[in-house]
This record gives sequence, C-alpha cells and structure tokens, in this order.
Amino acid sequence: GEGVTSLAFHNSGILAFGSRSTQFFTFHLSERQKHPLGTTKFEATSHGRLNVNTHATLIKFDPTGTVLTVAFSSHLRVFQVSPFYITHVLTKGGHSSPITSLLFYQEKKCWFAVSGDRAGHMVTWNLTKSKEKGWISRLNGHQSAVTGMDWSNGYLYTCGRDRCVQIFCSGKKLATLPIFDELEGIHVTSKAGSSSHDLHALEYIVAGKEGQIRKYRYNEQVATISDLQSQILQLVYCRASNTIAPVYADHTVTLFQDGVRVKRFVGTLDHVLSCAYLPASKMEEDEKMADGDDFTGHVAIATNSPNLYLFNIATMDCDILTGHTDTILTVAAGNEGLFVSGSRDGTARIWTGIGSDSKVLKGHTGPVSSVAISPDASMIVTGSEDLCIKLWDVETRRSSFTVKAHEKEISCLTFSPRKGGFVASGSQDKTIRLWNTADGSAVGTLKVHKRGIWCVQFSPNEELLAAASGDATISLWSVANQTCLSEISGHSFSVLQVSFMTNGTQLASVGSDGLLKIWEVNSGKCMLTEDAHDAKIWGMACVEDGRMLVTGAEDSTVRIWVDKTVEHQVKMDEELQATVQEEQALQNAIREEDSRKAFQLALSLRKPYAMLQVLEGYEEELRHLISSCDQDHQKVLLKQVMDWNTTNKHCHTAHRLLSILLEYLDESDPKVQEGMRALVIYSERHLRRLDELLVKTYISDFMVGQVSGMIDGPGR
Repeated sequence: GEGVTSLAFHNSGILAFGSRSTQFFTFHLSERQKHPLGTTKFEATSHGRLNVNTHATLIKFDPTGTVLTVAFSSHLRVFQVSPFYITHVLTKGGHSSPITSLLFYQEKKCWFAVSGDRAGHMVTWNLTKSKEKGWISRLNGHQSAVTGMDWSNGYLYTCGRDRCVQIFCSGKKLATLPIFDELEGIHVTSKAGSSSHDLHALEYIVAGKEGQIRKYRYNEQVATISDLQSQILQLVYCRASNTIAPVYADHTVTLFQDGVRVKRFVGTLDHVLSCAYLPASKMEEDEKMADGDDFTGHVAIATNSPNLYLFNIATMDCDILTGHTDTILTVAAGNEGLFVSGSRDGTARIWTGIGSDSKVLKGHTGPVSSVAISPDASMIVTGSEDLCIKLWDVETRRSSFTVKAHEKEISCLTFSPRKGGFVASGSQDKTIRLWNTADGSAVGTLKVHKRGIWCVQFSPNEELLAAASGDATISLWSVANQTCLSEISGHSFSVLQVSFMTNGTQLASVGSDGLLKIWEVNSGKCMLTEDAHDAKIWGMACVEDGRMLVTGAEDSTVRIWVDKTVEHQVKMDEELQATVQEEQALQNAIREEDSRKAFQLALSLRKPYAMLQVLEGYEEELRHLISSCDQDHQKVLLKQVMDWNTTNKHCHTAHRLLSILLEYLDESDPKVQEGMRALVIYSERHLRRLDELLVKTYISDFMVGQVSGMIDGPGR
C-alpha cells in the first residue's frame, strides 16, 4: 500500500524497487502461467530488503544483472544482487543536489558508473579497482537537470532540460549541440561493437518534452518519430532490436522498431464510462483461423478523457483516437469497422477505422450522452442532455429528424434488429419510449420503474425489450403489446447495463454493486454471479452472442470474460467417464481378490464403503497395505477412520486401522492432531456404551442365576 518511488527490472528476472517508507526491496520473479490474452502472471520470491534513512529515487542494473546501483537523494549505494549486500557507498566528492540520471559502462575491463544531478553536474565513479573506489572525475556542462546519458565507442553523450546535448571523451567536453527542446532521454543508436571512432558518424536519438523523438547524426537531424502529443518522461532503447520505447505522462508506453510503431501499452485508464466491441474484419478473421486465436476484433473504451482507446483483443495493442475536445461519455459500434462516440463537447464523431479521420455530427446544444448505430450501419441516433434525439444518415451526415424525447437527460438508445424498425430511448424521467425511424413519430411510452433508466436492449427476434433501472431491477417488455412481462430483482444497487445473449435466452447485467449477473429470461432465475469490479460498472459489451463479455468500471479497469461452459462440460464428462471406469476396475479387483489394487483404487476414488469391504476382507494384509501409502494417502485414511468412528457399526474396524496408522503418521502434524482430538470424543462415547452394555450383562447373569435357582430349588 506504499507509494513506489523507483523501479528497475533486469531480464534475468530480478525486480528492484524503493518505497516512500524508506525501504528498498529486491524480488526474484518466476513465470507461473500465461493469461490467454497475452499477459503473464509471475510469483515473486523475496530476494533482499534494506531499511535506509531516505527513499530511493533512481535504480539501475549493470548489463550483467549482478550489480545494482541505487540513488538515495544525493548519494549512491552499490549492491551485489546475489547474495544481496552493499559493496559501495559513494558520497565523498559526489553530488550536492538530487541525482536524476545513472549510467553503467565498461572500459578496459573496468566498470564505471556515471551519475547526473538536478544542478547539471555529472560524476564518474570507478566500481572495480579497490584502491580507486570513489569519484574519478567531475563533468560540468549542463545548466539544468541531467535527464539522460549513454556511452558508445569512448564517447559519453548527455542531455538535459537546458535544450542541448553534451559530448565528452576521457573527462573532457568535446561538443555542445543545441536541440531547442527540453530533453528527457538520449541513446546512441549505432550498433554495439562498431569500431568507428568518428564523432560525426555516430547517430543518436533524443526524446523531447513535447512528445517527439528526433534522430541526429552529430548536429544534423536525420529523422523524426512522432506519436502522441504528450510529454515524454523517459526514453528506453534496445540496441539489439533497434527498438525505441518512450514512456509518456499519460501512462502509455509505445514501441517503435526501425522508426515504425509496432505496439502501445496502456499502464492505467481513468474511470471507464463506456465500451463497445468492434467485430474483426475479413482479413483479421483469416489471421485468426491461421493463428488459432479464439477471439479477434477491437474494444473501444471511453474514459474521463477526450481520447478514445481502441484495444486489439488478440494482441492487446492500443490505438488512441483523438478529435473530441471534451470528455467522451458514450461509444457504440456497428459493422464493417464503423463506430461512433458522443462527448461533452456537444458533438458525435463517426470513426470508420483505425487511423482514419473522424466525421463530426453537430446539432445538439448539450453534451451527447447516448449514441446507437442501426444494424445495417446506415443510420445513427444520438441523444443529448438537451432532451432531444436526432437520427442521422451516415453517408450524408444530415439529420433526418429531431424530436424532444424526454423531460430529463437521455441515458440510453438502441435500434431494433429489424431494418426500418424502432428506436428505443431511456431517460432519467423513468420512462422508455419507442420511436418510428421513418418519421420520428412516437410509437409508445413504457413506464414501470421508480427511478431513471440506464440501458435498453432489444432481443435478437425483436419480441422483447429489456430495461435496466436505477431502482435495482430489470424489466422485460413485450414489444408488440407494450406490456411489462416481468421484473427481475437481484442487484443491490442500480442496474447500469443489460444485454441479451445466447439467442435471447439469457440476459447479462452489471450494476453499481460491481456485480456481473447472468439471468435466464424465461424464469428470471440468476444463473451466475461474479464479483467483477470494485466500483460501478458503466460499460458492457457482448461479443459473439455471449461467448465473451467486456466490462469496464469506475475502478479504471476493463475485464474480458470468456464463456467456458462447453469446455467445462467436456471436462466434466471426461472426468465422469474416467470415474466410472475406475469404479468398475475397483469392483473387478474386489471380486478377483486383488487386495493391493482394490485398496489403491478405493483410496484414490475416496470410496469409504468400498474401503471397508477391502479392509474387512483382507485384515491380515492391512499393515502391508498401509505401509505402501504415502503421507497424503495416510491422511485420507485417517479422515475415513474419523467418519467410521462416528457409527457403532464400523467403529471396531476404524480402531483396528487406527492402531496401525499411528505407527506411520506424524503426530506433530496439526491436521493429525486435529483428527485425533475428534477421534477421542467419539471413542469415549463408544467406551461408555460398552461399559453400559457390560453392566447390563451383569444384570442378565444375576437374573439368569435367580431363575435357575427357583427351577432347581429344594422343593423339586
């Protein structure tokens, strides 16, 4: 729960980070399992921990991953990674202001570290020769914080926020090159191992504060890479693959290879307000079949931002679409890569593909709060806080009609599946209204809810209309009769989204309680409840008739849910078939008097009654059978002994087995001790019962004696 102030990762699997509580940690990460969508889960083993008097501000591994240098304010500490201990504390003759940049390099079989600080000073440290530990040179050149350094062919390249690049060799400044942009990173891109020592031949890249990456050959700019107009915080470069990775202030990292963007990672999203699924194109479907991927296509996500995030489901690559000037409130998708967004800037935008320019729909006088696309992607309907809905032609971008639809904000819109059918609108005025798409005339008004309507959806056959309301219920309506057929309750708070799935036989719903629920339409029975998010779920998209669901919430996360019903049923059938075969093998082993096989099968199948048959039939082999078990199976036997000991009928067999088990069980094991305590309670009851039975035998003997005396008395 503490803030992380610095972090570094080496490809050998070592993660190091510092926290605001002035503690420094290292962990060794080992890969556990891969998520089906491409992410990887790791398990972390504590590798080292250190308490210091200030928090770590910068961490850097050496290329081998065996040495770690950590900047604590204005001094450095060098650690051996394994085993974890401090090798150097570098303070004397060092920095007087916080360190902002670190670099490792090797020259003449000696390792050196260079550190730059906020005042623009740089210090070179020798980390190899024990007699020369400490700083060996001070470099002054920058007028502000040193933000990046790199080493190549004997030259040290540095950059800072003073808008220039400095080049040093053997502790001497060779050149100062003006860049005219505040720089946040520098890397030499010439291939490692190049024998060229010509200063004018080496190429390098710099990251500007305004989001541009420039490539230079000495003082000549040869290329520009531009992605987002967002501030770059750090520049990472892999020389082996010629890959550039700028880290942006909007929590994104973009990979460029040979100057071309190949992937973008989004570290965190703001509150998710809406999401929609875009089906894959024909080309993507063909690639899906070739690669064996289960799902393709994209998910469009609207957050508290004017930008629209478009994620590729198969690769998790993200495209960021710009155009709106205020927060995007809603997004809807259609066929052929068409999707539309509505914003607080009062406009809706039509997007026809990744990288294409958007088309603007203007006409509302308030924020556009809801949008929908017709099934044939020829019409778009928009709803606004100005209480009006507008129907637009996609080709001409002209409005067919405008009507004042409700008395309060319009929350949701949807088209009926049939071409030329209805548009349904839901509002915070607690009503649902149906509109004719031909002329905009009202077809009907549906009212049953006690609070506002957040979502409306038609069933695939257009016979039903489902509505999600703030009164925590879902209503199902007959479209033909415009009557409420049923109300479904189950959510604790407002139901925010609802969608038909599996050919209209089921409903998926999400709400303010963070739950995802699946309902059976005919009975209203809840089939599944998942604790999906930690906050209100504003967005839900149903993919391929419910085979996959996408949910987005105020906890700034988007989750993808895959229906594994078929796979689960196949697995259950296989397990059932295997169990039936093993049970038949057990019965065969008992009939064939194969004690060892019968014992092992009864133990693996957890069949207490069959185990009783085996034990009672082969008591002379009992010790040999138990001795052949491992500790886990012996604990299973102990559990069965505990069950048998609860009945009068089988307690004797239980105690015969227990007398042998005690020779092999570890009595210090907490589970064994717990089992013994349970055995003692029932064993004492059995002993009391036997004592009472013994007393009754004395009475029987006495009565028999008395009766015998009367029969054999003197009078006879």
